[in-house]
Amino acid sequence: MFRIIKTEFYKIVTGYGLYLCVLFTVILCFGTGIHSDMINNNEYSIIRSLTSFDREYMLSSTDFSSINVALKGAGSWLTMFIPIISAFAFIPLVCDEGESKSIRNALFRTSKVKFYLSKFITAILSGGFAVMIGYMLFNGIVFILFPNIKEYPPETYETYKKTLSLSYPSIADYGLTSALLIQYVEVFIYGALAAIPSIVLTAISKNKYIVMCIPFFIKYALTQTCAKMLAQAYSNSDSINEGLIKFSNTINPDSVLNIFKIANRKLIVIYYIVIIVIALTFYLFIQLRRFDCGE
Repeated sequence: MFRIIKTEFYKIVTGYGLYLCVLFTVILCFGTGIHSDMINNNEYSIIRSLTSFDREYMLSSTDFSSINVALKGAGSWLTMFIPIISAFAFIPLVCDEGESKSIRNALFRTSKVKFYLSKFITAILSGGFAVMIGYMLFNGIVFILFPNIKEYPPETYETYKKTLSLSYPSIADYGLTSALLIQYVEVFIYGALAAIPSIVLTAISKNKYIVMCIPFFIKYALTQTCAKMLAQAYSNSDSINEGLIKFSNTINPDSVLNIFKIANRKLIVIYYIVIIVIALTFYLFIQLRRFDCGE
C-alpha cells in the first residue's frame, strides 16, 4: 500500500494539478480583506492595500504588519473555493485513469482494498499539502512586501502581541512564529478534510468537473445554513441559544481553520472522525462492489 501511495504522489508531483492548486491558493489568499476604512466604509484586500498605500501609511496600523496579513490570508476567498482547490491536486488524475480504463493494470498487481484505500489516503494528504504549500508561499511573499511587526513602535508591538496571544497562548513561550506554525497545521487539516467529498464522489462519477463542483455547492449550502443558525441563536439577546451555537460551530466546515483556538474543538474532532469513517466506508463499499476492474 505504501508503494502505491508513493507512486500516486510521484504522479502528483510530475503533473500540473499540484502547481495550479498552489498558484490558486496564493492568488485567493491575496484577495482576503485586511483593513477597513471607517471614514469611507471601504474594505481593502491584501492586493488592494499594496496598490493603495505606501509603507509609511502601513506603519500607522498593525493591520498591515506581515504577521497579521499572513494570519488573515487563510480566509475569505480561500474558504469559499477550498473544495475545488484541495481536490485539484489529485482528482483529475483519478478521473482520467477511470475514463481511460487503465486502473485494471494496477489492480491486477495488488488487492482492491489496498488500491482504493491508497487512493483515499493520497487524495486527503495531497489536498492538505497542496493548500499548505500555497499558503506558505503566500506567507513568504507577504513577509517581503509588508513591514515586520518589529518595525512598529515598541508599545504597539507589545499591544499587538498581547492581543494575538489571546488566540495563540503559545506566543508567550515560543514567540509570534508559533502562531504561524499552528496556522500551517490548521491549513493542512483544512485542505485535507476539504478533499474528502471529491474522492468519495469518484466512486460514483468519473467526470472531474462534477466531482469537484458538487462539494463546492454542498459546502456553500452548509456554510449558509450555519450562518443562519448563528443568527437565530443570537436573535434573542436575553436568551442566547448556546446549544445551537455549539452545533453550528461544530458542523461549520470553516471551523477547522480555528480548531486550535476554539473551546469546543473536541466536538469538532469527534465530528470529523465520524465523517472520515463514514466517507471511507461508503467509498470502499461502492468501489469493492465493482466487478469490472476497469470501471
